[in-house]
Parts: sequence; structure tokens; C-alpha cells
Amino acid sequence: MYNQESDNPVHSKQRSYLAPGIYFVSTPGHGYLYIEDIVLCEMRRRAPMLLIQSACYPHENARNDPHYFEEDCEWARVAIEFPEFFTPEQISAARRMMGRYETEILRRHDEHQEGKR
Repeated sequence: MYNQESDNPVHSKQRSYLAPGIYFVSTPGHGYLYIEDIVLCEMRRRAPMLLIQSACYPHENARNDPHYFEEDCEWARVAIEFPEFFTPEQISAARRMMGRYETEILRRHDEHQEGKR
């Protein structure tokens, strides 16, 4: 389970439950989604392409922990893989963001989803 003090490197101000194993964490200067191990494992199983290095943050150390998805770009990866936990407007925004900044990852995800049908 998420431990606010030890798991969050910037000591959050507020943590909001979004769905089972998915939280939005607001910090003094930024925010992110935090996903618990069980959600991360499911994401790895269902859509490993969503866990590769972000085009928004291409530096090697930008993503130290795969449980965190920052609020500007990376949150969209969680939203498109678990749409049942997000509003249609959020899904639309997530797809727009990924279409603009992470086109190849979105393409690979969509092809993977199509192949499962």
C-alpha cells in the first residue's frame, strides 16, 4: 500500500483516491498519479509499451520509479490503459496529449489493443 511519507520523494500535500490502486498526489510544485504494485503489474502485462521512457521527459533519470506518472504528460498512459476509471473527457484529453507528444507509443498501444479483439 502507498505510504505517503516514505513513498513520495517530495512529501505530498494531498493524496486523492481515483480508483483501486490509483491515486492523484498533489505536491507543492507539481502532481502525479501514483499506481500501486498490483496496477503496475497489470499494466506491464496488458500494455508494456506504456512503461517505456517518456518523450516528455527523455532524460535517463527523469523517471526513477515506474509507480509515478507526472500530471502533464505521463498520466495519459494510465488513463488510456484503464479508461474505466476516467471520464470520457479525460480519455479524450489523454489521447490528444499522447497523439501530440507520444505518437509512437499511442500507435503501438492501439495496435496492441486491436490485435486483442
